[in-house]
Amino acid sequence: MNDAPPAEPRPAAIESTPPAAPRPAPPVERESDEAGVRRALRVYEQAIENKDLALFRTVRPDLSQDEEKRLRASFQQVERQHVELRVEGVTVTGDRADVRVSREDTIQSGGRAQTSRSTQTIRMARRGDAWIIVSLGR
Repeated sequence: MNDAPPAEPRPAAIESTPPAAPRPAPPVERESDEAGVRRALRVYEQAIENKDLALFRTVRPDLSQDEEKRLRASFQQVERQHVELRVEGVTVTGDRADVRVSREDTIQSGGRAQTSRSTQTIRMARRGDAWIIVSLGR
């Protein structure tokens, strides 16, 4: 009598197939210039409405010390501000864009709300894949 455990069956030989060649990644669609400009303007609106200086700097990184000081003061003076920019036209030339907007600001301060309307030209520049505000004109 043999007390050795029964031998396990040997696995069948596995056929080796070479791995498939990796598929090339689909091309990444770059955001259109106008879409990038409009996205930056939405961030600008949001930064003002939330009184968020860090967010503001993401679309206006070259803010001077005087501009920052005025911005901080305006954030402190108003209880709430709603900004609506309606893009009337975008002209892109290379890495620059001029954007004509109708702007409506509703500011709440001292329990009172005041709305002002204006038109403005916003000059923008592309930095890498992002658009930033270079200057705000009237």
